[in-house]
Formats: sequence, structure tokens, C-alpha cells
Amino acid sequence: MQKILSPYKYLDYKLFLKDIIEENSEKRGYSTKISAAASIRTSYLSQVLKTKVHLTPEHAADLAEFWGFNNLESEYFLELVMLGRAGNNTLKQIVYRRLENIKVESENLSKRFSKSDISIYNQSLYYSSWVYSAIHILISIEGYQSLESISDRLLIKPNKVKEYLSSLEEMGLIKNEAQKWSLSKGSIHLPKNSSMTKVNHQNWRNKAVSNSALDSDGLHYTSVQTLSYDDFSKVKELILSLLDKTRSVIEPSKEEELVCMNIDWFRI
Repeated sequence: MQKILSPYKYLDYKLFLKDIIEENSEKRGYSTKISAAASIRTSYLSQVLKTKVHLTPEHAADLAEFWGFNNLESEYFLELVMLGRAGNNTLKQIVYRRLENIKVESENLSKRFSKSDISIYNQSLYYSSWVYSAIHILISIEGYQSLESISDRLLIKPNKVKEYLSSLEEMGLIKNEAQKWSLSKGSIHLPKNSSMTKVNHQNWRNKAVSNSALDSDGLHYTSVQTLSYDDFSKVKELILSLLDKTRSVIEPSKEEELVCMNIDWFRI
């Protein structure tokens, strides 16, 4: 399996090409595979890496598909190629602005991750308590599709669980067939500017604080530090990359355990 780098750390697409080839150097003929993906000769790729010869936008689009980039990553890489091809500073400044806009958009997690849409009213109810999302996701685990099993796992009275289940069913997120609950829609992700984002973060961080006081195998880490302006952005990119990697593990993983991840990285 090829190792894919994040293009967002680069302002020179040729340096990105060199690094991704180096990262996959143990794979025999990787440069040849890149050339084939872009429909160019390996000699042409060598010229791109060593001379003033450039890839075309068409080459960039083919390579983005080869690397499995998402839409924003593809747009960013295409703009990197446009930056390399830019013939004057006026055009370069325009491309720089587009690159910055794409990078900012990529840091919006609702853009980065797929989501299921629900109405504003249902959002306000769903995110009013951690219990809604906990029950919603818990029933994807075999053995937690009944009112009683959910009640026992979350330590919530059965009559309250019944109310939550009814609300989730009305939202169209779960369904009941033969006295067994199952998902109708999976993950939901709030836009960054949603009025419920703060409430959702607060609910689950309060839950994390409660868990930190228990003798559990949970991991809780808080640290106040100083670092350079540039390194602030580097750490932010590392966290975003970590989120991408964890989702690549979680999405195909068998539903056996209910967990919560809270990550915070911000200027004080």
C-alpha cells in the first residue's frame, strides 16, 4: 500500500513529488507508477523533478486521483501545479490566496468528513445532551439493540431511554424492526459555525472530565506549552492528519466498543 503525504504542507509541488517518491522508495517502480498515472514517460517525470519543465493541470488531476485525494486535496494539488507554472507575481499572488482558502476550508472538519444532514430543530435536540449521540452510535454494536441493554450499558433508567429512542426514531436516525433497534443514518457532523457546536463540545468534554476521575483505561492529556507561530500550524496539521488516519481505521472496524475522542488545540 502506498504512503500518501498531505499536500497542505507544501507550496512547491515538485518538492511534494520528490518527498512522496522518497516516502515510497521501498516500492519497486513507484516513479514508473506515477508516470503511468499521469500518462507521461518516466523521462518526462525526471525532467519535471530536475528542470524547469512542469506538469500540466491534466497531469495534476490524474495524479490526485491516483493518490486517492479528496476534493479539497485535489484542488490544492492542482493549485500547486498552477503556482509552479505561474509566469508572473500577479498570478502567483492570486494562486497563493486560493491555496490559503483551500487550506482553511480543509481545516473545517465538517468539510473534511462526510456527514448526514438533519434539520436545525433536530440538531438542537440531538446535541442538547451527550445521551442522544451515545445511544445513536451504541446501537450499531451487536448486543445493544434493545432498550434494556442500552439502559444497562449507559446506566440510564429504561423510561428515559425509551424517550431518547423515540426521539431518535422521529429524527430518522434509527428504526425498530422486530423489537430490535438499528441505524437508519450513521455519523453526523456539525458545521463549525453551528450554534450547537459549542454545546456538543461542552457535553462530551464534561463526560471526558468525569471519565478521567475513574479507574479506567481511558487516556486523558492536558498540557499548556509555548512554541513558534510556524510550529503551531505544523502541530495543527499533524492533528488533522491523525484524525484522517483514525477514521481510516475506525470506518471499516467492527462495531464492538463505544468510545469518545476529544482533541483540543488552540491559542490562549
